Amino acid sequence: MQQADFRSPRVFFRKYLEDFQGIGLDWNEKYADWTRKNLGYFAKLGESQNFRVWSLYAELKGEYLVDLCWLVSREQYYWMERALEQEWSDKLVDLMDDFSKLMDVKAYLKVFVCFAPEAIRSDLPSLLAREISKHGIKIPEEAYLLIIFSRDARRKEAE
Repeated sequence: MQQADFRSPRVFFRKYLEDFQGIGLDWNEKYADWTRKNLGYFAKLGESQNFRVWSLYAELKGEYLVDLCWLVSREQYYWMERALEQEWSDKLVDLMDDFSKLMDVKAYLKVFVCFAPEAIRSDLPSLLAREISKHGIKIPEEAYLLIIFSRDARRKEAE
């Protein structure tokens, strides 16, 4: 696969949308299955772009501060190109907790994938933007991408 400019949130999101049907997410599955499939997709995408990928769902098992990251390795050092956090909780405190991890790391593109209940869905982008402005930008080229899923009434979760 040709190297894409995944520093651009627009390019990254378009690629995700292009491949979305093939990920196989199903409203009838548990969130654990969504996590496995979604992070597995991002892990494979990073590996296809020749990044060193850290995730529970990649060749390099384990997390490196965030749920998934793509690293560029040069000789004896490496840096984080993309960082991704995913949170399926419908509680604002849980969403903010995971999002704060992205604000703490240096990466060119920081992706937050979440479920947001209807009550906070429209306010979430501005709330997160305020948090970013409080914490500051870590590197001048840094960008954030927010992917929000809505709950489907057909969804069945284990109790």
